[in-house]
Amino acid sequence: MWAASSPAWPDGATHYSFLEPAGYIPFYAGIKTFDEVGLASPEILRFKERDPNDWWGPFLREKHPTFVVQRQDFRHYQTYDGYHFTPAEIAWFERNYELVREFKFDPTVITDIGLARRMLGLSHDDEYLVFRYRGDRSRQS
Repeated sequence: MWAASSPAWPDGATHYSFLEPAGYIPFYAGIKTFDEVGLASPEILRFKERDPNDWWGPFLREKHPTFVVQRQDFRHYQTYDGYHFTPAEIAWFERNYELVREFKFDPTVITDIGLARRMLGLSHDDEYLVFRYRGDRSRQS
């Protein structure tokens, strides 16, 4: 993963990612990951319990994850589950995060096994956007 191959973190801070497409990314990233669904991140569930309709922005504003990984719908500030950012949330996000990488994932490239490739070919490829926090993580670890 690109984050794991980035230079060592010079600030000594604890870095982590926030994303919906959990799976390969957290495995290879080498940093703690909060998954949006909350399957592996009970802290996400606590934010969702507080307000199921408005948890995404409060999570980002409180936790400031180093990386935010989103599918292409986020180009229009819409999350995978259909939440649309308000103009104020868009302004906050653009001040605090910058787009640093784009990836297109083709699921058929992860195996050479014929049957597995055919099964994976039934799913669709997807484009991912990687945003990096602009602030100082060393003061928030």
